[in-house]
Amino acid sequence: MIKNIFHKKLIITILIFVFIFIGINLVFGLIYNQIALNNDKICSNIFEQIFFAVMTWSTIGYNDGKPIQQMWFAISLHYLISSLIMPVISGIIFYYILNRPTKIIFPNNLIVRKRTSEGSSDVLTLSVKVGNKEKVKIYDVRCQLIYFYFKNNGELITRNGETNLLQEVSFIDKTFRFSFKLEDFPSTLLKALTNNDPLNKKGSISIIIYGKRGNFGDPFFIEKDYNITDIKIAKDTKLLYNYHLIKDKIIKTKINYNNLNKIIHYTDEEQANVETEIKKILKEIEKRESDRISKQKKK
Repeated sequence: MIKNIFHKKLIITILIFVFIFIGINLVFGLIYNQIALNNDKICSNIFEQIFFAVMTWSTIGYNDGKPIQQMWFAISLHYLISSLIMPVISGIIFYYILNRPTKIIFPNNLIVRKRTSEGSSDVLTLSVKVGNKEKVKIYDVRCQLIYFYFKNNGELITRNGETNLLQEVSFIDKTFRFSFKLEDFPSTLLKALTNNDPLNKKGSISIIIYGKRGNFGDPFFIEKDYNITDIKIAKDTKLLYNYHLIKDKIIKTKINYNNLNKIIHYTDEEQANVETEIKKILKEIEKRESDRISKQKKK
């Protein structure tokens, strides 16, 4: 926890301000000493001078109680500078604590695959599997997918970003896969997966993940943009960790976040079957889009 909060940039920033604060106090110590010398108030050393000057605030002491106007001004200026610096240091420390970088890892590729979970097996989805390197769980997590594509309206090419899908999960420990059904996308995405239409290939997908983390419920927001060419049809990615039974105990292996980018491919036959299913879904989507356009024209 301490290692997460006090990372390198924060430590450097604190050290800079500590040196500045020490420097300011040394400068004012010399000023106090010079004022004392000018008023025949000589102490044995500068540290004693600083002590008497600051603690008495308006006089050097030594039983005469005579106010020194220059000391009033120096102490007031010293107090003003100190009162400005300390809130700045405190603010920077809290800023780094509450806004430290989020350790959410995105994969290099989005995966089109058949879901294997109970109740939704064999459903084709576009998925993104993320890793959580935070020391604690992140919670109230939302994953928003925005699909941008281009439409050719004769001489004019326009960009469309109306496809906006959202999935929520109560918490994420070390990894989670967000999956979006292919049937919820417009036909342009499936055309990009099944043919070489250059316009459809120019689309992009933004994955935005936001939620809360840590004991204070700090909000976080992180996103990554993918090109359509970053989408792979595959069976899965390698597990980040697994379990072994050793002496009647379940032992979890060390987490390997590099496995997010190690793709498990279909066999050639499986790949061909998946592409055939994608084309079937494409026909259904095209019919749905055609029916919607027809209804709009009738209105």
